[in-house]
Amino acid sequence: MADSALPLDVGYWLLAFKDLSLEGRVGDEVAREWQRRRQPVRMLPNWDDNMGHAHAIRIDAERGLLEAGADPRGDGAAVGY
Repeated sequence: MADSALPLDVGYWLLAFKDLSLEGRVGDEVAREWQRRRQPVRMLPNWDDNMGHAHAIRIDAERGLLEAGADPRGDGAAVGY
């Protein structure tokens, strides 16, 4: 996996008003800690489409390379030529 794809691979979180949504990959210990602090938490499935989409391109000017990563939640793809 390219370094540029690493941030796209982590579990996403979303705070809307007072509601905190976490993807399952965030981890139970994180959800429990938020609940201990009296924050309502809604757990979502991994790669939930409601969490948004992201794509990334990293420019390595020193080596003249481009690295790209595409979020599996969306229809995008990382391609180069």
